[in-house]
Amino acid sequence: MSRAPLVTLLLAFAGIGTACTSFKDNNTAPTDGGADSGSVSDTSSVGDTSSISDTRPEGDDASPECDASTCGIETLFSTLFQGGTLTVDDTNVYVEDQGTTTGEVYQCPKTGCANPIALGPGYATGIATDAKYVYWNDFSGGTIQRCTIGGCQNAPTVVAPNQPHAEGLSFDGANLYWAATGSILTCASPACTSPSLLASGQSTLIVGTSAETSTVYWISSGSILDCAATGCGGHPVTVTSSVTASPNGNGVVIKDGFAYYTSGNAVVSCPVTSTCAFPQTIGTSSAPFGLASDGSNVYWLDVNIAKVYVCPVTGCVGGAEVFADQTSFDPAGEIGANVALDGEYAYWADPVAVYRKHK
Repeated sequence: MSRAPLVTLLLAFAGIGTACTSFKDNNTAPTDGGADSGSVSDTSSVGDTSSISDTRPEGDDASPECDASTCGIETLFSTLFQGGTLTVDDTNVYVEDQGTTTGEVYQCPKTGCANPIALGPGYATGIATDAKYVYWNDFSGGTIQRCTIGGCQNAPTVVAPNQPHAEGLSFDGANLYWAATGSILTCASPACTSPSLLASGQSTLIVGTSAETSTVYWISSGSILDCAATGCGGHPVTVTSSVTASPNGNGVVIKDGFAYYTSGNAVVSCPVTSTCAFPQTIGTSSAPFGLASDGSNVYWLDVNIAKVYVCPVTGCVGGAEVFADQTSFDPAGEIGANVALDGEYAYWADPVAVYRKHK
């Protein structure tokens, strides 16, 4: 499998509305230049003040041009070339930009920023954080990397080298997991010494993993499989074997003991506590991918249109709801790699910008 960066350079972004919220840029960067440094102080000139842009169409909430799916979409920053994978923690949003020579991972406060902090290179299909570090896989470099939150002078530490085509990093709070050319591996954070092989002989098309309660989950050859961080004797457990190939590849996320995954054009759920013989369809769209769940709802993107969808975890009645519709100001119809959630907002990217909207 090979993965080339998408280099769509969308240098003009039409339809940005008036500013609606001001913020103080609280990006910070370390003074010692070390990727392992825990002390962080602001010595950068990343932009002192700016504003979140409201990207809804002209008019107020009562206007026919502004309905529930278009109003309230906020732009956090818009300096990307090809936005992809992103995640959030209590303070920041972290996003990969595929449209640079080596790929790049950036950090920006969740309230928005004029210029995000460059954490380090890498074509990442998984980004995770703990209280001190940001971790990501570099597909092209074949490594797992980490950088101190706040910056490491764009020189991250390689914590796991020699991971060919590393994909889909996930984190359960103690262990990192990823796929590498048909293998599933793990190591304990933050040092990640001596990664352990959990399973081999898996699909080489795995682009994501998901982890919860010291167990990693992935999709391979039409099945959702899992393995404990302590190992499964090289024989992962099958959660379900009813996964139909999806137009943009199959992805799975685990939340509160349930797997939410794509199967064909459907978003489906299964409990992971036992073999799932009867998956439940949550909702459908043309080509769903990039799922996230907060335990109450499931959010996803669609590869064919610039929309974010949402359904309750119990399933939508009468079709999936359009949570955010960017088609009025994003005519190219491109969208990022996944949705990320916190207690209040859903976050996602498109080629040039990172957005959020109140749930």
